[in-house]
Amino acid sequence: MIAAIICTRDRPDRLALCLAALHAQTRNGPSREIVVVDNSSDAPASLSASAATGQPSQARWITADRPGLSHARNLGVAATSAPLVAFIDDDAIADPHWLAALEADFATAPGVAVVGGPVMPVWPAARPQWLGPWAEGFFSVVDRGPVARDLGAGEWLAGTNIAFRRDALLAAGGFDEALGRHPGTLLGNEEIALTERLRRAGHRIRYTPRARVRHAIAPERLNRSWLRRRVAWQAVSDLLLAGEEAGSVPALWQTIADFLLTMPPECRNLVGLTRDLDDPARVGAQGEAIAALIRLLAGHGDSLERALLAA
Repeated sequence: MIAAIICTRDRPDRLALCLAALHAQTRNGPSREIVVVDNSSDAPASLSASAATGQPSQARWITADRPGLSHARNLGVAATSAPLVAFIDDDAIADPHWLAALEADFATAPGVAVVGGPVMPVWPAARPQWLGPWAEGFFSVVDRGPVARDLGAGEWLAGTNIAFRRDALLAAGGFDEALGRHPGTLLGNEEIALTERLRRAGHRIRYTPRARVRHAIAPERLNRSWLRRRVAWQAVSDLLLAGEEAGSVPALWQTIADFLLTMPPECRNLVGLTRDLDDPARVGAQGEAIAALIRLLAGHGDSLERALLAA
């Protein structure tokens, strides 16, 4: 048995589409269930809006007692006894055999505690020309190739297409509620932190190309300002991971300098980190410089202060 868990916040129209795709997989088939954890600012209104579509009748509906994506995910896990729990975002659409593909990979791969698959973006219009391969991960785009395989260190699965053995997830402590989205932040890494704890405990992490979801990219995210903010929050999220270090001061300064030296003289300062650029490679270099600056501020604030005073 597998449970599909959707954590939703203020997107009833998107949620209805997600639920429709999941309900089609639960009818006349193996024992499966759907759990919706509603983290909306107005949960009763969210339920009413979704009910108008006729979708939530087959789903277990839970209202989150406080905001936070990791908290909502832990509530969803607690609400089911299914041995397998799969997570999908409310703005994603699962392929018709998504749940079956996840179940099959768990069944045929002993020792696996985590299985996930590709996340294919659905752009609201044409993909921006400035958005290169470096930036795709910030939009939860995942493609690890056409072959099912175990993932190695440094390879990650997106939270909108990931499934766990419930007993292993609970033994590892569940999702870290200091990580993950909260209103007003773009914190992440909660599923990566959990996956790494499971890996250290001796479990296998698996990728299967058959378990596909399509993820709608919100129009308000398709701008370079949002990407810069997302990059900065990712650097914070990385630093919050257990054992993550800020990095060496000279290397971080070099990353910033290498980018700024490509800018016009008047932009070889913090202004250069906020300019919209058109070339995908330069957008990536700017993002790396932003992440390096955040790591300097968070992990080496004293070094940064001395450098600024000496300037």
